[in-house]
Amino acid sequence: MAKHRPTFSESWSRVAELRPRLRATAQAHRQWFRSRAWWVVRDAASNQHFRLSGQAYNFLGRLDGRRTVGQAWATSVEVDGDDAVTQPEALELLAKLYDANLLSTDRPGDAGALLGRRRKRVSREWKGRLQSVLFARIPLFDPDALLTRWRPLVGWLFTPGGLALWAAVVLGGLLTMAGRFGALAHEAAGALDPDNLVWLYAAYIVIKGVHELGHGFACKQFGHASGGEGEVHALGIALLIFMPVPYVDASSAWSLKSRAQRIVVSLAGVMAELVCASVAAVVWVSTGPGTLPHALASNVIVLASVSTLLFNGNPLLRYDAYYALSDLFDIPNLWQRSREQLHFLVKRCGFGLRTASSPASGPGEAAALSVYAAASGVYRVMLSAAIVLMLAQRFFLVGVALAVMGVVLWGAVPLGRFVRYLAVDPELSRVRGRAQLVSAGTLAVTAIVVGMIPVPAHVRLEGVVEPVRRQVVRAGVDGFLGSAVESGEAVRDGDRVALLESAELDAAIARATAQLEQSRRSLDAALAQDPSAAPGRRQRIAAIETGLDRLRQDEAALEVVSDIDGVWVAPTLGDRVGAHVARGQALGEIASLDALRVRAEADQAGVGSLSALGDRLDAEAARRVRIRVVGRPGATYAGGGFRIAEAGLTPSGEVDDQSRVFEAFVPIESPEGLFPGQRVVIRVELEPSTIGAQAMTALRRLLQRRFSV
Repeated sequence: MAKHRPTFSESWSRVAELRPRLRATAQAHRQWFRSRAWWVVRDAASNQHFRLSGQAYNFLGRLDGRRTVGQAWATSVEVDGDDAVTQPEALELLAKLYDANLLSTDRPGDAGALLGRRRKRVSREWKGRLQSVLFARIPLFDPDALLTRWRPLVGWLFTPGGLALWAAVVLGGLLTMAGRFGALAHEAAGALDPDNLVWLYAAYIVIKGVHELGHGFACKQFGHASGGEGEVHALGIALLIFMPVPYVDASSAWSLKSRAQRIVVSLAGVMAELVCASVAAVVWVSTGPGTLPHALASNVIVLASVSTLLFNGNPLLRYDAYYALSDLFDIPNLWQRSREQLHFLVKRCGFGLRTASSPASGPGEAAALSVYAAASGVYRVMLSAAIVLMLAQRFFLVGVALAVMGVVLWGAVPLGRFVRYLAVDPELSRVRGRAQLVSAGTLAVTAIVVGMIPVPAHVRLEGVVEPVRRQVVRAGVDGFLGSAVESGEAVRDGDRVALLESAELDAAIARATAQLEQSRRSLDAALAQDPSAAPGRRQRIAAIETGLDRLRQDEAALEVVSDIDGVWVAPTLGDRVGAHVARGQALGEIASLDALRVRAEADQAGVGSLSALGDRLDAEAARRVRIRVVGRPGATYAGGGFRIAEAGLTPSGEVDDQSRVFEAFVPIESPEGLFPGQRVVIRVELEPSTIGAQAMTALRRLLQRRFSV
């Protein structure tokens, strides 16, 4: 859809006779975006950058202090035709450059006007810093000389050889952590414990310092390589959710003509943090739990990998990866233009405002901007909610304050602006009635869909298939495993499933047999020579026979047999042939496949949802309960009932009414094709309810689970 570009402006007469020109501090150079030439104008004094189209730069270039604005615009129209800048676009361009103190005019008092504008601009900047509570920047000093001095020693890291070394270090860190991520996650769960906060924040400051220096040195190196200086004139403190962290202003990278160099500058901080995480991984693996180096390394790994990828490494937030993505696809001002694209869709399609113009240069870019705007908005809300919940769980008042602030800044304030826009904005003067009607109708439809129309609801649990009837087979005697039936084979009652060997038992039986034979001969001799000794020898023979019977029973127990018909389940027993087996040790189990069930774990929230079904659940189980095997989406089974039993304690081993663990048992109807040990997903259909009711229930249970209220 072509952009609506009005040619004339009612305010043109105010500037048409001015004779402005660019100040000497303005520098310009050409860059290519999407096979089109653009110009980047830089103010050497303030290090501000402005991106101009070729037509806008041609218009600006004709302002030499002798031509009037009207003459320059008329010449541009003659030369560039329909592509020339319009009067509204020219006014906007002049206003931006004038406000940035890059234009001088021939009017008396111009210096005073510029000074007044500069004071207003500085005042707006400081007001913006004070109002931006979640992210404010406070400059401290100029690091340019320091970066210039150390660039020869560090700059080689941004050459192909340095990038190859970086890849090798990061790969080494990943290999070091292979198989240990579970242990790291367990330690990271206590990162916000009070005794770790000091070390966590110290690690954060160091990591972010390295991060910002990475940007600075990359900018310096590429600026030097391209014949410039890559100036970096600001280093300071940024308040990120009340947390001071260092930052540097590497905006001079926008002047780099190489897109690859601009992308590396944008990602240099993330790359530096991943190196820190890789080095910390080696330290973490090499040190023991409970030591200070181990704890510091754990903090560094989490901060320099997980948090980095969630924030700086995610292009949905306006941090490092965002600017890299903008350069990669040649879409400058991606975030702002994506919001403007959504506004355009609402104004043009919803309100019927024909003068609304799209910031996109083509259908493909329009779709990309729309998708990015939606994805970034959803991600920002979800990430902010997760941060608020995490902080509130540890620091309740801080979390509540952030939640209230988020509702005000992202809810009440935008809503107030939108209502004011509908009521008085001149842009809607001809379509105000339609805009208000569409807005009210959209609100009413949303309220009906969310609060009045029931939609299906369900509970999803994960579990493991197990037999209803099974026998755990244990060793009846100490011994060494001689052989075992292969796991998965069908066995019947009385079949042998394993055979133990015991040389010690064989020796004991041989000794007892010899002692019994000797005692019997001794009894015979006593009967012939000394009958009075016969009773004592008979008692000894009885004791030896009793002991020998026990040994014979142990010998019989070396042959492990099944007591029921079923399938022998012992996946690892075959690998233990020759290993010692203790009396009472479980060797495997006999599972009867005649009746199978699913054992699943459910938390308080899941049990609360299921309890709403009451006694009707068992009667309607065949319709409400469906079981699907993980990895086999096409195979579904009906559940034959539902029983919930309390498992006792929380996963951490502490009793907690809000996070108590329960077990759900679901018999399976017609379990053909299922085997014990398979992982399945249980889906239980609940009574339909509105989206609003389901959302409130989910929110209430989330708060109950997090805060035990």
